Amino acid sequence: VMLVGYQLWLNKISFDNYFCSVNEPLPAFVFTDANNNTFANQDFVDKIVVLDFWFTGCGYCINEMPEYQKLFDKYGRTGKVLFYSVNKPSRGDTLGQARNLINKYHFTFPLLFVTDDVTRSLGIRYYPTYLVLSKDRVIYRGGKDGLEKIIKASLK
Repeated sequence: VMLVGYQLWLNKISFDNYFCSVNEPLPAFVFTDANNNTFANQDFVDKIVVLDFWFTGCGYCINEMPEYQKLFDKYGRTGKVLFYSVNKPSRGDTLGQARNLINKYHFTFPLLFVTDDVTRSLGIRYYPTYLVLSKDRVIYRGGKDGLEKIIKASLK
C-alpha cells in the first residue's frame, strides 16, 4: 500500500495528476521523421497513438525502451495502435545520435523528432514521458507503469 501511495505522489509531482489519466484537447503539433516527413494532428485523427518522449542523454529513458518495444510488439503490429518514439534533441545532440541509439539496440518502433516548442505545448516537462492520444484528445500523460492499462482500455 505504501508503494502505491508513493507512486501516486510521484505521478502528481511529475505529471500534475495522480493517476496519469487526463482528458485534454490535443494542441497543434508537427513532428518530423529521419527523412524529414512531417506528422501533424490530422495524421493521428481517429487513431490510438502512444508517444514516448525522450532524449539521448537520459539513461532512464533508454532503460525503459525495451519495455516500450514489448508494448509495440504486442499492440503496435495489430494496426489498431500507433507507437512512436519521440526524440527531443538536447543541446549538443544530433538527430543521428538518436537514430544510432535506436539501431544499436535493435528497436523497431518508429522514431520521430520534435522541437522544444512542441514539447512545451504538449506539457512535456520530464523525461521519459508517455502520452496516449485518442480522438483529438490527450488521454494519458505519465510514466510507463499505467501505459498498458490505458492501451487495453482504449481498444475496448
